[in-house]
Amino acid sequence: MKEKIKFTKLQRWLEFMSIAVLLFLFVFLSSNWSSLPARIPLHFNADGLAESLGSKNSLLVLPVICTAMYALLTVVCFFPKTWNIPVKLTDENRNRVYTVTRSLLVTLKLLLLLNFTVIERSMVKMQPLDGWFVFIVLAGVFGTMTGFTVKIIKVSKPR
Repeated sequence: MKEKIKFTKLQRWLEFMSIAVLLFLFVFLSSNWSSLPARIPLHFNADGLAESLGSKNSLLVLPVICTAMYALLTVVCFFPKTWNIPVKLTDENRNRVYTVTRSLLVTLKLLLLLNFTVIERSMVKMQPLDGWFVFIVLAGVFGTMTGFTVKIIKVSKPR
């Protein structure tokens, strides 16, 4: 019988923060709902400027997407055999590689939730996103993926 891989303290903290961000998203939207105009900005270009307007009901889409994404990534965390891991797994490195890969998944989950929350806040406040927002998001996501991939390769080596 294989040993169950336990969540680390960092992974539990990241999960807690993800839930907090998701809850914040819903609370923020509901607390601002009554003061929103009927039409709000829906899409922003790379410069952070609104390109289109739509119904304020459109604001409900991002929280639904975030909830679905959170649920899907949470479920995926419990099925390590479904993960695409860039190293050869052995009995000796399996738990270390799975632990680091799960850390990658929960970190990306938090980053994506933060990204969507900033976008939703911008839409609710009808403020343009800063032009550098896209670059910060891309650097955060690809930097996280690169850093964890390097760590996965490192922990996969025989000890």
